[in-house]
Amino acid sequence: MSGRIHDKGFVILTGYIQGKYGQTRPLSLQASIGFEQSYGEIDGDSASSTELYALLSQLSGKPLAQGIAVTGSVNQNGEVQAGQFTIYVVATIDEGIEVLTGVPAGELQEDGTYPEGTIHHLVEERLEEMAKRTRDFGKDKNAGD
Repeated sequence: MSGRIHDKGFVILTGYIQGKYGQTRPLSLQASIGFEQSYGEIDGDSASSTELYALLSQLSGKPLAQGIAVTGSVNQNGEVQAGQFTIYVVATIDEGIEVLTGVPAGELQEDGTYPEGTIHHLVEERLEEMAKRTRDFGKDKNAGD
């Protein structure tokens, strides 16, 4: 139920995830986002920042504050193009995820990691866990041959 512009926004999310977390490892991630109260086609990219927050929340295991509304498209660098109705003005996804979760996003350290307890560290841990499960799943299947 999405249009071409919305689909383009989702491709930008893929670019953000790849740029943020795919620098030191190959990523194999598939995600889908459903709009529970949709009554027609969704188009436009104004929800792309919201979709990225939802994805980061899911991967980090940190819930989003439900009393905060967000809007705005996002580019592959995590810069939010704020919409007409601004609740919190944020310049980057990092700022927004901090507002929505109450947890620091985390700055990339010199050793290529993010500080423990930050959203980006939690996302990296989750991605590593998912990659390990994928590797182990393949091993389990091949062991039975």
